[in-house]
Amino acid sequence: MTNVDTTDNYSTGEAYNSMTIVRDGSGQLVGLKGEMCFANWMAENRISYAHVGSEKGYHDFEIGEGITVDVKTKLRRVPYKSEYEGHVMSYQKGYDCRLYVFANVTGEVATLAGWTGKKEFWDMCEMYKEGEKSDGEYTEQADAGKVMYSRMRPMSELLNLIKKQLN
Repeated sequence: MTNVDTTDNYSTGEAYNSMTIVRDGSGQLVGLKGEMCFANWMAENRISYAHVGSEKGYHDFEIGEGITVDVKTKLRRVPYKSEYEGHVMSYQKGYDCRLYVFANVTGEVATLAGWTGKKEFWDMCEMYKEGEKSDGEYTEQADAGKVMYSRMRPMSELLNLIKKQLN
């Protein structure tokens, strides 16, 4: 698990696109904090990368030849727990990315929770429909797949995969 302190200095004040759940632009800040946490993790592990999230739209990072990563970040009122779930909207299933990295933001702290391959995520996720209740209290805002963080791979395995691919 990796934590990064961040500051609130980026938001357009508008929804990122028509599918953005958080309409006031704060979702951009939350997503950016997760991406910053992942970028920091890569820098700490001496992994070269390109941040392309604002350019290509379907993934956030490119690493070496063919490793495309989309960082999925959840804003939470409470700190990270392994029994929480990573969440990917169903409309993103066809997007061009190879891996998902999941992060949580609580206050100013971003935490990397784990990762999965894209195909692996969709094979093991539990599907929810828009309007359906999950976790007994949360009403889904759109069709989505969810996987508990405890079922995901640890970041140390991602480091091994990336180093193997880059050699």
